Amino acid sequence: MEPQAARRTVPPRSSFRTQRASIRPTSRQVDPAAVAREMKRREGQASTRMRIKAVILLLMFLVFMAIFTVTVLASLNQSTMADACLTVRSKFLAGGMLEEVRDRPSFWRYIRQGLRGALFPESVDAQLARDLVGTSTGLALIPIDADNWMFGSPRLRQQRVTASGGCEGGSMFSLWTITCYGPFSDSNVDKGPYGVRLLDANGLPITMADLVKLGRGEEVTQPTTVEFPSDEEIRREAIDARYIWFEYEDATPDSNGATTSLPSHKGKYGTYPPGGYIVQLPTDPDDYDRRTELLEHANYVDLSTRAVFLEMSFWNNNLGLFGVVLVTVEFSASGLVSTDVRVTTLQPRVFLTPEGLGSVGEWITTFGEIIIVMFILYYVAEEASELATARWKYFKDPWNVLDWIALVFLIAAFAIRLKIYSSTPLTLITYTAESSTTINIDVQPNNYAPPTLDFGILELQDSNVYTDLQQIALDDRLAKQMYALAAVSISVKLSKFVASLSYIKLLVKSLHGAYQQFGAFFILFVTTLVGFVMAFNVAFGASVSELSTFGQTLLFLVRAFLKDVDLSHIYAQRPVIGSIAVLLFVAIIHFLMANLLFAIILAGLSHEVAKHEEGRDVEEKEDEVKSTVAQFTAWLMIKLKVKWRLKRYAPRLYAKIFLKAANEKDAIKSASPKKTEEGPLELTVEASDDMQDSAEFDMDQALADLRQADEPADRRKLALRVSRRLINSAEEIMPSIEHMAGRSLSKIQSMGISVSSGMSECIEVVDGLQRAANDISERVEELREQQIEAIGEE
Repeated sequence: MEPQAARRTVPPRSSFRTQRASIRPTSRQVDPAAVAREMKRREGQASTRMRIKAVILLLMFLVFMAIFTVTVLASLNQSTMADACLTVRSKFLAGGMLEEVRDRPSFWRYIRQGLRGALFPESVDAQLARDLVGTSTGLALIPIDADNWMFGSPRLRQQRVTASGGCEGGSMFSLWTITCYGPFSDSNVDKGPYGVRLLDANGLPITMADLVKLGRGEEVTQPTTVEFPSDEEIRREAIDARYIWFEYEDATPDSNGATTSLPSHKGKYGTYPPGGYIVQLPTDPDDYDRRTELLEHANYVDLSTRAVFLEMSFWNNNLGLFGVVLVTVEFSASGLVSTDVRVTTLQPRVFLTPEGLGSVGEWITTFGEIIIVMFILYYVAEEASELATARWKYFKDPWNVLDWIALVFLIAAFAIRLKIYSSTPLTLITYTAESSTTINIDVQPNNYAPPTLDFGILELQDSNVYTDLQQIALDDRLAKQMYALAAVSISVKLSKFVASLSYIKLLVKSLHGAYQQFGAFFILFVTTLVGFVMAFNVAFGASVSELSTFGQTLLFLVRAFLKDVDLSHIYAQRPVIGSIAVLLFVAIIHFLMANLLFAIILAGLSHEVAKHEEGRDVEEKEDEVKSTVAQFTAWLMIKLKVKWRLKRYAPRLYAKIFLKAANEKDAIKSASPKKTEEGPLELTVEASDDMQDSAEFDMDQALADLRQADEPADRRKLALRVSRRLINSAEEIMPSIEHMAGRSLSKIQSMGISVSSGMSECIEVVDGLQRAANDISERVEELREQQIEAIGEE
């Protein structure tokens, strides 16, 4: 039996024309109008998302600004704190006795009379406070009056200079031996011990009482018999000996590494380091009188003294405030004396515990600060991500720089607060009134701070203990300054969001457009001011203390530019030169420079207003604020499904709001006339009347007049005339353009027909080749089958 060979059937192959026809329906024709609509829709969605994001950022910033403002203002009861500072400061001024200090005797008069009256007043209020406390409670705090209490004892701290010999100044004074005491500096600080020994003029030992007699000018005789002092007399002699022999105490860190003494103090005549010759003052009036008399007799303040600081703390039980007092008396090398009183009030929540005394306002302030810290972390992360993306281009935007300035101030303020907490004292004073005559004081430990200061515990046990709060007061003032600078930066940042308003945008553009003129003005102003500073310093520095140094002269003249100083005393010192200098300063700085600054601002504003009126400012055509608000409102209504909820739960309200608005809109649209085609340029009636015939119009002359015109009205009129002439010219050549376009179109159509015929011929040739290939394939298949049959027969 012959094997049946399986015959493979060649699949029918369609022609190229058939395949091409089957492919054609799968290809979609691209509609340019649909693509444009889709692109416009996507751009609108992107614009909407950007506007919504901008609104969200604005709302977040407004919330942050509101929380920051409420927190800062709520944490500082400025009126109450200012009243407390003024009250205590007036006490230490002692009715003007501090300002009357001119030499050593007047200084001791203030210490022994004025300061004693401030610390131990013989007033009704002080007596009422003593009666209120009573004597059975063992209270160590001493009342200054019914409101303020001495928190520990006061102390005196002194800085001295080394006496220098050989100050004769050449052969003129070679017959004299002169000892001089120069101005205070780090190179001539005196740290050696000084004072008096208990010896009389003959070198024989004397008692403390004899020393007091000698200081008063009384005669002292040696006793014929030896008397042995009692134990109490020996103890008092040992205590009093501390007030006649003085040794320098450096500011050294304690066992926990914290320095508790006053930092370097910048005064009028020098910068004084911490430490010094420290003397504790007692809180008993009789002991105070004795100790201050001993200090005066022992020459605690002498020719080497350059600065004396009185430091103490107080507590106001009515307001719950601590106070830090620093009275400064500086003795210059020229003989002048400068005095100053600085009082700083501290809230317990600032440096003891975050909740302070536990009031509602303090808790709100604490939570507000926590929220502010969270905002700071968010803004830092946001700015850091933008910086990582944009890199150096990030700093080209001034708003980014302003953001970092505000963040740096806020971070610095909170870092200072953490620094205060890390070195804060341990206890908190709370008052509980048990009866109308006694007050008990409880000490609560502060678990938030390391044991750096035994604040409050020792003061309650011994009124002669002093705890230094000067560093904490300085840090608190610095933190408030950082808050103030941050508040200014945040307020300026708000202008970034309101700059989209029309008139505010106009003002911002006016300033931005004139920044080059501002830069030139700043250079001119600084150079001129520096010249006046040098002139005033050289001419009047030796006679006017405010002009003695370059920095003081610069500050004086800047204040003079702001009209904050009196220039008449310069004229009083040197009438001729002073009057000329003051006249030149007023004429150049006040009249010329100030008016030049105003002219720059007005020029920039006038330029922007002219652009706005001429219609060249495209951005003014769209009110971005209204558009942003509308888009945000629509997005919010869609997200919250406002229409759907009103239609379902309040159909009448839905019909009243939305259907009524839609009907009114359709009525307005149907009543509005159809728009007519307008020319590319709208002309006013006055401008149209001024148009001339084309035969009378000279284009070259009109362009020359347009370039030379200065008035905006003339420029606008000439521009309209040129535009009208160009429009007429365009209308004249339009038929020629249409004819040329028609011929071009006919040529394109003929070329298209030629290309179509050529493509048809190509398609026919390809079809013939396809048919030939099919025939060849069939012949090859037949030959293959014949060969297989022949092989099978063999």
